[in-house]
Amino acid sequence: TLDKEEFDALLSAIGIYNADAKFACQALADENADGVVSAEEFIVWCKTDGIKEIIGNSHKFKMLLDISKKFKSLDVDGGNTIDFEEFTTFVVHQSQGTMEEANTLWQELDENGDGEITFKEYWNWYKQWLPPQPPPSQKKTYAQSQPKAPPSSTPQPKASPQKTQKKSAPATSSSAPKQTLSIAEAKALNGVSDKERYLNDADFTKVFGMDKNAFSALKGWKQRQLKKNKGFF
Repeated sequence: TLDKEEFDALLSAIGIYNADAKFACQALADENADGVVSAEEFIVWCKTDGIKEIIGNSHKFKMLLDISKKFKSLDVDGGNTIDFEEFTTFVVHQSQGTMEEANTLWQELDENGDGEITFKEYWNWYKQWLPPQPPPSQKKTYAQSQPKAPPSSTPQPKASPQKTQKKSAPATSSSAPKQTLSIAEAKALNGVSDKERYLNDADFTKVFGMDKNAFSALKGWKQRQLKKNKGFF
């Protein structure tokens, strides 16, 4: 097994020096939160949590740091877990949510129902709301993404308007969130610059006093000011 100091040294050896990153990695690896990482836990951490992908992907690594800082801010007593009192204090008093929203969100986060939220549970919940970011090696240029032309000896079918329309549709749908969140859930997101997009129309109007079309028509500085005032920045 590896205790905190040994695991810390291991992370330094593979190039992870940031304190928040070290906390996040140890919290993910220590499945039973007993303060040490067993050989079995270490293997699971390497395989299922995709640590190589996180370290090699700057977007995911930054996300890990942001979530680590957020988790620590919620863990008021420093016990490496978030209890229900700490959680409701944030949702109700700091994010202006309701107790009903707090209870619903708690049920989603506390995966094993033990009355505490570990960092791994917080990480598993949070990362589902972010679109996957392909590593640089998988990114394609516009030219690479186009279908290859068939050999010159093969007759080329004429493109119909319907086929052209189907190709352009995914670009529009991919920009919209797959699922809406409550006001408190949206505010709890970290590393997301457009949290307000996750609100449904009614909650959006309740928060900003206008519908989404009116908000989009505002100048950028005015949108940012409103989001800061409402806790969505």
